[in-house]
Amino acid sequence: MTAKAIVLDWKAPERRAVAAWENEGGRVADADASASSPAHPAGALPPGYCTQPVHGFHDADEKLFYQFYRVYGLVARDGARGEVSRQDEDRCFWAVMTDHGSAPRDLEGRSVTYAQARGKLGRRLSFPRFSSIRHMRSELLRLVAPPAEDSSRSE
Repeated sequence: MTAKAIVLDWKAPERRAVAAWENEGGRVADADASASSPAHPAGALPPGYCTQPVHGFHDADEKLFYQFYRVYGLVARDGARGEVSRQDEDRCFWAVMTDHGSAPRDLEGRSVTYAQARGKLGRRLSFPRFSSIRHMRSELLRLVAPPAEDSSRSE
């Protein structure tokens, strides 16, 4: 009796999906170049940092989309696990995106980091609460809204 070696190609389904997409006109190089996240609320991230979209939701009118992003620091070696990036909680953020032309222009592109939210809502705001859709749904509009103009000043 002869034993046969079975070689499984675990990447085959992924390669077939990419090939089918490329046959429809897509190009991996174009996708990588066009994939971007909104600008970080505190300005440019340090070199080597990256963002990862996690989850989001539409507002009641479906004009605004709130997207939560994790921010990761530099890649480092971590023993048996290999290369890892540690999450930088203070830099993680919610961003507002608009789907329709009727959305308020002053909210387009607005965002708030965990550090900024703690400054506005208090130090007791935990990261799990900040990153939660359920807990932040009612707070985000207030956090990302531009400051109201002071109507008490006279010209």
